[in-house]
Amino acid sequence: MQYVVCCVPVSPLRAEPSHKSEMITQQLFGEKSVVIESGADNWAKITLKYDGYEGWCQLSHLTEIDEDHYSKVDKDLTAGWVNEMAIACLFQWEVCFLLLKTGWHSGEKI
Repeated sequence: MQYVVCCVPVSPLRAEPSHKSEMITQQLFGEKSVVIESGADNWAKITLKYDGYEGWCQLSHLTEIDEDHYSKVDKDLTAGWVNEMAIACLFQWEVCFLLLKTGWHSGEKI
């Protein structure tokens, strides 16, 4: 079995191995899948791990990974994680503002 991951920002999955074929869905950067069939002209039929969709994708949009990487549980972007990052960003901006306000950047007080 060949395990792959999407290596481009967005990749269309098509009903047939052709750019003229209907786009069934899209896979995003980092999404994992399994190659179930190889086609002509650098196309591969894949099954997405996340939602089970099947479709044809260009091989240039995929990078091969090992079974361990495929099986690894991905960390979801939960609300808690988003809040944690937002607080960290706000803290950084406050520190920058205070440094600028106190004249730290030029060595002189403002």
